[in-house]
Amino acid sequence: MRKLDVEIELQTIINSFDLFVSDFFNWVLSQDPEDPNLKDKIRKEDSSLGKVARRTSVKEFLISFVKCPDRNLIYFLYFYYIKNYQNIINGIPSLSSNFSKETKDLLENCFKYFYETLVDKKTFQQNYLPTYNGPQELKREIRKRFGKRKVCPYCDYHNISHEDYSSIDHFLPKSRFPFLSIFS
Repeated sequence: MRKLDVEIELQTIINSFDLFVSDFFNWVLSQDPEDPNLKDKIRKEDSSLGKVARRTSVKEFLISFVKCPDRNLIYFLYFYYIKNYQNIINGIPSLSSNFSKETKDLLENCFKYFYETLVDKKTFQQNYLPTYNGPQELKREIRKRFGKRKVCPYCDYHNISHEDYSSIDHFLPKSRFPFLSIFS
């Protein structure tokens, strides 16, 4: 994925999603898992994250992550993978973890929701991409723009035949890199 030259608008989209995930984790880590008023805190949160959370399933994921015993490790690994993406692609050993099934399910469901549903929500785009004026179907637009060459950006071989369902980056398995699986 990072092999491609990224247009300014596409980089803005990527940066907005990175900001959202950063906001998400910062809020999660700033909360007490024993606090019985988490829903009220989300309801009163006036940030972009709060506005998105109130209108989407993000609020449930926020609460689930606050209560997740692995939240600090998840935060660390997410940013480690993002920062070391090129090393991972180059086969340099990466960190691994032994999350419980419950934590793995939470990660999969959360990031799947972020990448498959949230990016297309108007409330997400209004709060994290206020200057974006392209199609609301943002995931499709990202695939379309990354797929201009019509081949995988990693291996330069596998075809990307359709922006609605083709994998852009088929190299990294979701099972090992759930944080980096926006395109699979």
